[in-house]
Amino acid sequence: PLKEKGWSLFYDAYEPHEGFVYDELAIDPETFKETTRFGFFETRFPFLALAQDGKTWMSVTPHEINTMEQQIQEAHGKVLTFGLGLGYYAFRCLEKENVSSVSVIERDPTLIAFFKERLLPFFPHPERFRIIEEDAFHYAGAMKKEHYDYAFVDLWHLPEDGLPMYIRMRGLEKKSPATTFSYWVEPSLLSLLRRAVLILLQEEMAGSTDEDYDFASSESDALINSLHKLLKKNEIHSSRDVHALLGDESLKEIALRLR
Repeated sequence: PLKEKGWSLFYDAYEPHEGFVYDELAIDPETFKETTRFGFFETRFPFLALAQDGKTWMSVTPHEINTMEQQIQEAHGKVLTFGLGLGYYAFRCLEKENVSSVSVIERDPTLIAFFKERLLPFFPHPERFRIIEEDAFHYAGAMKKEHYDYAFVDLWHLPEDGLPMYIRMRGLEKKSPATTFSYWVEPSLLSLLRRAVLILLQEEMAGSTDEDYDFASSESDALINSLHKLLKKNEIHSSRDVHALLGDESLKEIALRLR
């Protein structure tokens, strides 16, 4: 492996018949039933991985490839991506004729230097590629100064740590109305948000009051408290209303309005 100040670039592998998640959750739009897409290879499958202090941040696995494919297809014009990793998303976008440039926001100077030395020489069209050393949320709050056509956000390790960042970035979208935003593993993020809304509905059906949402002992509590404040004026009269509330478009709007 290649190492630099806590970062390491190395090959890992799935062994024959070792199970792994190969794609995003499959979610039934009628029942919201979640199905994990699980598979294996019959022969050993090596893949490139990037880790910081032993924690893998990105690997070129079927899951990473499949969960970015739609956003790669949608990318066009001036593309912005939040989070560098191995640069897989940027690489694939640079291969597209309808992408004029790709800019990456990354705050870690060690990773940037490591990437430029070890990976950038293999990239197509380096003249259309740049890395901006900046905090993602600070840049998103001021990016209207420079127009982008398409933005892809990939800042989290797992959906569980990503949901607060997803909600925060959704709140910044309105500052750049001309830019189309997309998010890595958004269905999984929305699934977590849906579960929180369901918990809130169950609590309120059991007779909870406003005072029950004044204190939070965890991030989950804080999220449910915020949902209560946001949705307290919503009226639900039927199962159809519940279904509409739990749909993807409704949840995206909720994430946009949460504080």
